[in-house]
Amino acid sequence: MDDFLPVLGISLGLTLFIEEVFAFITGIRLGKDLGLVFLLNLLTNPAAVMCYYYVASFANLNYFVIKMPIEIIVILLEGFYYKKYSVSIQKPFLFSAFANTLSFGTGLILNAIL
Repeated sequence: MDDFLPVLGISLGLTLFIEEVFAFITGIRLGKDLGLVFLLNLLTNPAAVMCYYYVASFANLNYFVIKMPIEIIVILLEGFYYKKYSVSIQKPFLFSAFANTLSFGTGLILNAIL
């Protein structure tokens, strides 16, 4: 558990960077919507990491068995808020799914390399 805070910080930093860049590349230019991407990830990423660590601390389950339901919930939550509050995100659930898959996949690759 000693690695929790560094993991949380690195995960959050990478997620914010990757998903903001993804938003910009996909045409999101409004400050309100870029801010929404930032704020939603600021809320959901630490919660997802903490949920994973909590469940993994007492359940001897495969990484993906724990992580996938958490990621699906994050995608749905973010998609709901993008739909409700964004101006320029045309397909909020698809945007959320791709952005989260990109940041999650990047994390998997970095973990495999490091």
